[in-house]
Amino acid sequence: MDKKKLKQVAPYDVGYGKPPEETQFTKGQSGNPKGRPKGAKNKNPLDKSWQFSKLFTESMQELVVDNDNPNTPAKPSALKQLEILKELAHQGNLKALNILTKTSYQIEKDERERSERIVEKMHDYKVITTAIIRDRQNKGVPIDDILPHPDHVQIDLRTVEVHLSGPSNKKEKELWDIIHAAIKQLLEQITSNTKLLLNSENKNESKKIWEKILIDIDHMNKAKDYFKAWDIVYPWQEIKKCLASIRLKYPDFFKK
Repeated sequence: MDKKKLKQVAPYDVGYGKPPEETQFTKGQSGNPKGRPKGAKNKNPLDKSWQFSKLFTESMQELVVDNDNPNTPAKPSALKQLEILKELAHQGNLKALNILTKTSYQIEKDERERSERIVEKMHDYKVITTAIIRDRQNKGVPIDDILPHPDHVQIDLRTVEVHLSGPSNKKEKELWDIIHAAIKQLLEQITSNTKLLLNSENKNESKKIWEKILIDIDHMNKAKDYFKAWDIVYPWQEIKKCLASIRLKYPDFFKK
């Protein structure tokens, strides 16, 4: 029987774009027979960017210890790098100096623009809410829900800053009402105790009443210091009248 002659096969070079034959996919068969998983979604290319920003911020906030001075408190990484940059600038490094100058200018520019936007919005708010308040007052409608009150929005055009001298939300409004109620009560107590003191003929009793008056005045001063950011009206004129009448009868109480 004649032997069949084998067909000569050309040598197969394995290399770039030519994987070994035993690892190649079978012709007509899918490389992923199960297909794409059900419900799979395309990855958002912004996810990695967002993750990097988050990691970068966290990294800049990490505390680092100065190896040359290990006993000094740890500092945020960003602050440590800024100190190095400043030191290079002080040494005459023009590149470091240029970075600091441009960064400082950009920060000031961004802050200025941000302040200007806030001032513009608050100015519009004052104009609009003032008109609303006038309309409500003419109709006899309450205005307590309008916060902050336009009169409490102070705009400094020179510094481009906005200052709120009153409550800006419901919780602060509740606190505002509590403070004014407390001030009213303190004034009533001071006025009432002043009358008792002026009518008292007992020296020991007079001293006790005087001490109560001083305590109430002290509470008033503490409230003024604590809420100094708000334009709260305190009844100092009424209190001064009470003290003046007490001084006439008990001048010794005012001696240090």
